[in-house]
Amino acid sequence: MPVETAPFPLPLEQAQDEALNGKNDQARIVGIRSLRYHIDDATDDTQLRINTSILDLYGSITHEYRRAFESRIAAGETPEEAAGRIRNHPVITAISEALRRILSRPALQGGCFDHEHAWRLDFLELNGCNLAYAVLKGASLCHSNLAQSRLEHTDLSEADLSGVDFSGARLAHADLSDAELSGAKLAWADLSHARMNRAFINQADLTGAVLDHALLHHAFLSETDMTKASLTGADLTGANVFAAKLSQVRLQEADLTGTGITSERIRALTLSVQASPETRWGMESDRDGINPLASTYYEEQPPGEEERLSPA
Repeated sequence: MPVETAPFPLPLEQAQDEALNGKNDQARIVGIRSLRYHIDDATDDTQLRINTSILDLYGSITHEYRRAFESRIAAGETPEEAAGRIRNHPVITAISEALRRILSRPALQGGCFDHEHAWRLDFLELNGCNLAYAVLKGASLCHSNLAQSRLEHTDLSEADLSGVDFSGARLAHADLSDAELSGAKLAWADLSHARMNRAFINQADLTGAVLDHALLHHAFLSETDMTKASLTGADLTGANVFAAKLSQVRLQEADLTGTGITSERIRALTLSVQASPETRWGMESDRDGINPLASTYYEEQPPGEEERLSPA
C-alpha cells in the first residue's frame, strides 16, 4: 500500500523501511513520525531498533544537507542563516522531534548513544535535551542547537562541534579533548572541570562561560570572545589565545604558562582582569615573543585611578 494512503501510524517494520528508504521526503517523514509514535509503547528491544532506524537514517542522508549548507554559504548567506534554514527542513524537523521524544524517556536519554559510533547529527534542534553521560566520541553535530541542554560527563572528544549552539548548556566534567569547536556558541555555559585539551575553539563565543578548573592544555582559542568568563583554577598551559577577548575575565589560580599572557600585558590593555597571587602567568618569551593580546580587538583606554588588575 502506498505510504500516502496507508493508515497512520505505519506498522513498525514498514515505518522503519519508509524512514530509511522512502522514495521522497513525504514518505520519509511519515516513516519517522510513525517511529516516533511507537516510541511511547516500545519495549527496550523495540526501542533500540527504533533508535537505530532513526540514527541510521540521518547518518545516511546527512551529506545531502551538508551540500545544501555549503551551497547557501557559497550564495552569500552567513553560517547562522544557512544553518537555520537547514534545521527548519521538514525531514530534519521530524528527526529532531523523534530524537527529542527518545531523549525525554528517563530510562533512555543519553543511553541511546551509549557505545562508540561516529554519529552524524548535524543541524538538529535538540535544545534542552538530556544527553548527560552519552558517548558521542568522534560524532559530528555541526550547527546543531544544544542550548540549555544537559551534557554533564558526556564524551564529546574528537567530535566536530563547529557552529554548535551550547548557550547556557551544562557541560561540567564533559570531555571535549581534540574536539572542533570553531564558531561554537558557549556563552554562559557551565564547563567547569571539563577536559578541553587540544580543542579548537577559534572564533567561538565563551562570553560569561564558567571554565573553573577546566583543562585547556594547548587548546586553540584564537579570536574567541571570553569576556566575563570565569577561569578560576583553569589550566591553560601552552594554549593559543591570540586575539582572544579577555575583558573582565577571572583568572584566580589559573595556570597561563606558555601562553604569553603576562600581568604587565594585561595591565597595558586595562582589561579589568581578576587575578590572585596564585595565578601563574606566562612569559614574554612565550610564543616566539609575540604578544598574543596585541590585536585590533582592544581599544586603547586611558588608565583609570583604580588598579585594573584586581585581586581575588
